[in-house]
This record gives sequence, C-alpha cells and structure tokens, in this order.
Amino acid sequence: MISKTFGYQHVSMDSIITADFTIEERYQILKENDTPNDYTFYNSNEENYKSCFEIVDISKLIKKQCVLYGLLFFETSRNRENVINSFLQSL
Repeated sequence: MISKTFGYQHVSMDSIITADFTIEERYQILKENDTPNDYTFYNSNEENYKSCFEIVDISKLIKKQCVLYGLLFFETSRNRENVINSFLQSL
C-alpha cells in the first residue's frame, strides 16, 4: 500500500515520521531552523507551508499503514535526537 501510494520502489521496514506535529508546529520548526544553507530558505512562505502540510499528511498516512501492517516506525516529532539515537542503536 505505501509503495503504491507514494510510488516508492523500495519501502523500508523502518519509517521515520513526524505525524504527531500539526502543520503549524512543523512550519514553525522549519522557520526557526532555516538557514541560507537550506533549500527551503529560498522558498516562499507559501511553498514552505505547503511542504509542511505534505510532510505531516504523508507522515500520518505512513504511521497508519505501519500500525496496520505491524511495521516498525520512529516518531521524531518530539525528542528527535533520542529517537534517532535509538534507531541507530537498533541497527
């Protein structure tokens, strides 16, 4: 289902998502951390907001699919560094 929905040829057994953020929270984080080294820095506010909407929307769908099919996922909305460290330690 995930591969058909998003057109991925390979779907990882592990998914890193940010489904627990609202669009506004995701957008605020982007604005707070955006630098000239990021491609998003040069996007309009509307483009970045749309991207945040898509990221949150896709993350929610991926989370639902992972739960439905019993696949492992890593929610990075909160405590991102700890979650990523846990993921790396599980490899």
